[in-house]
Amino acid sequence: MNICEIKKLGIKKSKYGEKGKKIKYQGNDILIKECGYYEKKKRYLLNIKIGFYKKEKVLDVIMLNPSEYYSDKENIIIDKTVTNVVKIAIDNGYNEINILNLFSVIQPDSNRVNFNNPDIEFLKAYFEKSQNTILVAWGYRFKNNNNKIKELIELLKNKEIKTFDILEKNYPKHPGRTNIENYRNKKTGKVELKDYNFYYNAHI
Repeated sequence: MNICEIKKLGIKKSKYGEKGKKIKYQGNDILIKECGYYEKKKRYLLNIKIGFYKKEKVLDVIMLNPSEYYSDKENIIIDKTVTNVVKIAIDNGYNEINILNLFSVIQPDSNRVNFNNPDIEFLKAYFEKSQNTILVAWGYRFKNNNNKIKELIELLKNKEIKTFDILEKNYPKHPGRTNIENYRNKKTGKVELKDYNFYYNAHI
């Protein structure tokens, strides 16, 4: 799905900040610009453009749920999780990221998220059209044997799926609350993406 088509779903789009934001990456300031697609207290997608590579290369990322709060002033918070995703993207040559989540509700405390109602219909509509590489990174908090997640996995099975690390029982590691520098390859100095296969998961 082209992010412009999301408007057809009646989801509000915030604007890109004129000045953007800077994050530190290996001693350099990297300019990023972001806009979110919101509906009440939900964020369906966060689009980030990175001022680093000229050739367009887009990475779709699926995580658990967004933790930042939307402001009427359009100040989208780039937290540690998003910063780590940006660093992973840069390491692998991507200059644009679309962050989606299994659950669109904005909640800093994932313990308070209702895990019975993932936003599968939106994800299915998006990934039916997207041809981008997908980084799965929702961690172990949500079990992959949920029937709705199986619908999503079936849709993604022929796409290029990556992860930056695999947890016990094959769960794709979440990039928050971790020192991403510990995952850099000692030879290349980069956080390298690995192929991921859902069907190795013992929970499916």
